Amino acid sequence: PKASGVLTIKNGFIFLQDFGEKSVEDVDLESEEIASFSPYDSLAMDMRFVIERNFKIRNRRYLDLEISLTGELDAQKQTGGDLQLFGSLNGEKGYVRPLGKQFTLEDGRFTFSGPIGEPDLYVKTSYIPQSTQKEGNPIILYYIIEGSVDNPTFRFESDPQMEQQDIICYTLFNKPC
Repeated sequence: PKASGVLTIKNGFIFLQDFGEKSVEDVDLESEEIASFSPYDSLAMDMRFVIERNFKIRNRRYLDLEISLTGELDAQKQTGGDLQLFGSLNGEKGYVRPLGKQFTLEDGRFTFSGPIGEPDLYVKTSYIPQSTQKEGNPIILYYIIEGSVDNPTFRFESDPQMEQQDIICYTLFNKPC
């Protein structure tokens, strides 16, 4: 079978599994492989996925996050091959909660260029500590996630620029160390 055409997604969600957690060691158990027939293996695909609204990516364990995405992806699969995605999804709204504080989404992109489980990502969120909101020049803290979904990097930045310990203290206690 061959699937082609355009699939419009009105709403949905994806839960990330263990996003942001690092495993100490991967363990593979040897087992006998059982040959089986899968209709998916014989499927060929050349489709466009259009994500219009209300499609969210969520994580609840190590790093609580929810981001609403929109965009278009081209899906391609050869008979007997793996599904490949090409294109990008843009973050429209959402949050990330590092250290128990809610950082609001400013910019988010998930870029697919092949294997479905290996998109590149860039997520920039911001938080203004309550103690600085009343001042004329509030301090803005940024929490940035970038890299690949399998190997993301997480970092804090601030405006004006501060030492990491002060950023952490403002995040936790709304004041510098």
